[in-house]
Amino acid sequence: MTEPISTAIADSLDDYTIDQRGDIGSLVRIEAIDAVHASWEQGQLPGLALQDLGSKVCRLALEKLDRVRVKAWHCLHDIWDDLSGGQKLSTGFIGASETSSSDYYLHALSLFPVEPIRQSLLRGYISSAGTGSESILQASRAALSTHLEVLSNDQLADFLKVLLAILKESLAIERLVVSALEVLGFLFETRAVYRVPTDQFNWRNLCTLVQKAHYKSTNISKLIAAVGVYMGLASIKATQQEAQFKLASMLLHPYPQVRNAASEALFICSEEPILQRVDWYRSPKELKGDVVKIQESLRKCEK
Repeated sequence: MTEPISTAIADSLDDYTIDQRGDIGSLVRIEAIDAVHASWEQGQLPGLALQDLGSKVCRLALEKLDRVRVKAWHCLHDIWDDLSGGQKLSTGFIGASETSSSDYYLHALSLFPVEPIRQSLLRGYISSAGTGSESILQASRAALSTHLEVLSNDQLADFLKVLLAILKESLAIERLVVSALEVLGFLFETRAVYRVPTDQFNWRNLCTLVQKAHYKSTNISKLIAAVGVYMGLASIKATQQEAQFKLASMLLHPYPQVRNAASEALFICSEEPILQRVDWYRSPKELKGDVVKIQESLRKCEK
């Protein structure tokens, strides 16, 4: 396979073009998966091309769209032995229903130790567990919760570091940032992440990346997902103060939905009674006095 052809297939596997008809890039991704499969069958995928294209197929085998996920899984099943270096892959998943099950997602998470595909696997996983359909959200999140329970503290820290790297590399990619923030918020909800010692994971770095992720954003889904992460970070000693004050600043956000979400999150973190007495759908100008009082109360709690 020549380099231009390999590059064209790689670009097609990453095509997420959206127009008024929806995710039309999915049609391109499906054709690209077929191209990878056909190239592998003809022995036209040398080592480096196989690693590059195979890792992208792995990502697509976990994405939220059923038709893409099924097609990618069938391709991955065939090329897996050449890609993984020994890790076993289950043969028990065939159609859309099987590849939409919690067992499927749990099996996928068992492949996380395979170094070459680790980040690609998690990139695909957060597509399902972050912004998938209701059934996909339930299946992927149930599997993720089960998986986290059996991880050691060190393994859990490694998992978070990969997720942090994905967030850092994807700050300019809206669909990935929203998914990553949603999954991070869910991880805090499971409470499993609180097992990670502060010396094994840089919580401050995560807090900084979350701020960068929603800076000047008008995407309400992203903003509310960020609120969920701040609420979790407010329970971590290293980031408690910073996260609470960030939530307090969001009480003056132009969007009332964001102000309301921030007030609920901050009340859970701080139990500040004034938060429940204020109508957060009033204009930011009217709310400024109340927010100043809340910020002063938070500063007193620091002391």
